[in-house]
Amino acid sequence: MNMPIRFPEIRLAELRAIRRLSCWRIIVATLLVLVLQPLGFCEFLSAGHRWKSTGEESISIVRVKDDLMVEWVCPAFQKTSLVTLGADGEWKAMDEASTAFQETQYYSLRRDSRRGFFRTSSEELQQFPRMRMMMPRRFISGLPTPVRVEVLKGNGSVDWEVWEGETFLSSFNSNVRVFPATFSLHNGVASGLVSIEGIGEATVIAEFSGEWADRSVASLDPAGEMTVAGELSDPVTIWKPGDGVIHVTDDVTIPAEHLLEVYPDTIVLLDPKKSIIVHGTIVSLGTVEHPVLFAAADPENPWGEISHADTSTKSTYKGTFFIGGGDSPAAGHTGRGPVIRVNHAEIEFDYCNIMDNYGKGLYGSHGNLTFTHCLFSRSAMGMEVVNTDIGVDKCFFLEMPMGGDVGDNDPIYLHGGGDMSVTNSVFAIGGDDGIDTLSSQPLIE
Repeated sequence: MNMPIRFPEIRLAELRAIRRLSCWRIIVATLLVLVLQPLGFCEFLSAGHRWKSTGEESISIVRVKDDLMVEWVCPAFQKTSLVTLGADGEWKAMDEASTAFQETQYYSLRRDSRRGFFRTSSEELQQFPRMRMMMPRRFISGLPTPVRVEVLKGNGSVDWEVWEGETFLSSFNSNVRVFPATFSLHNGVASGLVSIEGIGEATVIAEFSGEWADRSVASLDPAGEMTVAGELSDPVTIWKPGDGVIHVTDDVTIPAEHLLEVYPDTIVLLDPKKSIIVHGTIVSLGTVEHPVLFAAADPENPWGEISHADTSTKSTYKGTFFIGGGDSPAAGHTGRGPVIRVNHAEIEFDYCNIMDNYGKGLYGSHGNLTFTHCLFSRSAMGMEVVNTDIGVDKCFFLEMPMGGDVGDNDPIYLHGGGDMSVTNSVFAIGGDDGIDTLSSQPLIE
């Protein structure tokens, strides 16, 4: 098994120009490269032997979304690694050769020429794929697994003008079956729940109009789980894939001034009506390539909610799926509770998917909320916010329910005061209003 590549032993080949970065990050990045320059070679350990490169490795500075990263390429071993400057000011590393080591693989997106998000230092877009696929890397045989598929333009943005169609799913492994095999696509986005049956590794492929995207997945033994309940006692608690499935068997509380971090590829299963109550901070660190999943332990009986109440610090959800929830106390106009409840709290959502839930996606009162690149679909409604500052940008609201026992099933219900805006977003296929603006004055573009 390959061991982690050693980052200190790298020789500089090039440092590309950086634009529009803050001065202190430029200085830190430059110092890092200068320190690494004289070290001369890269090496890694395999089967107890040390292997050195031929001196063809290189370093360059790149932008990944809003993060500054240093890319190390070691062609002799066909490895590409990234180090990124974290919010704490420390450099953290991820190495493709060490992804089997659970403590070292969670710090940055892996560079992949067939995926989006990567820009050169001159801000020119790399070649983007025609499709992008987001789904958990691990599955439990027979339990629902969420999938989001996007048809992309040449610049990496979702192609809204692909109005309707069918996305076909298949598995490149005869021992692993995926069904249903099709999802409806609206304005460039398709999503849904699939059941993956089988044991082992597989490649799930999504096809649309001759284009395709894929995701490598592996089965997970549900018996390998960590059960949690009650109040978290440690000031910082980390849930990670190495713990197995995180199984919430009773309400979990994050006290004030306590932090819960959820690492990429983590699966959190909640028992019926059980909730996570946040008085401190929760940070979900998923990515498009390695998302986090919150789901029901019993698909026939929804879990409760994640409640943020009277918090003094901002919580963040990135690259996260929320499915099978919302069996919580009713709030607002639908007569059903939310998957995420906000009361005097600040939360940021980026590339999150709140879909296929019994309740509404979110109910917020007197908070500060931002949503970018998020998807709301097939829930009692999208979200309802009252007297709340909210910004929604580049989001999708698709396939809200048509009647039934749910009333006012709007994608967005904006009520009362607050700095409210909805921009660059898509609303398609719903059973009530697109944007309900009861006694509010939002900016809609």
